[in-house]
Amino acid sequence: MFLFGLVLLLSGTLLLPAAVEGPGNRGGDAVAVDAPLRIVGRGDAPMVDGVVIVKFTAPQAISRGMSRTGRSSLDRILNAQSAYSIEQAFPLPNRALGPKGMELQKVYYVRYGSGESPRSVALKIARDHNVEYAVPWYVHRITDSGVGP
Repeated sequence: MFLFGLVLLLSGTLLLPAAVEGPGNRGGDAVAVDAPLRIVGRGDAPMVDGVVIVKFTAPQAISRGMSRTGRSSLDRILNAQSAYSIEQAFPLPNRALGPKGMELQKVYYVRYGSGESPRSVALKIARDHNVEYAVPWYVHRITDSGVGP
């Protein structure tokens, strides 16, 4: 299982965490992975609504379930977007990562409920000096099964 996770990690594949909490889930119970995600955007760039992927410039001490970073400039942006969850995208133990893998520890999913487009929210977050980059969570679909001619 660890080897499979490492292969996905090295391939750059982003996985949906096992459970999420948010505005549609006020009771504090987790929503299952197979819960439908709202996909927005048409054509070549569909994306998951309400989620952006953020890489911080420095490691963060953000515990599971938190919605703020402790960086006032960034937290103002997150507050304006009604951010309700910041989760590490690759929550692997440090011992399992080499120097390049440690960079993955700075990548987080930011879930928000403002209703703004992921592209717009990512642009706002990316302007903060604490952020290396912020991008929408684009949906990539496999269109070739690789079977047959």
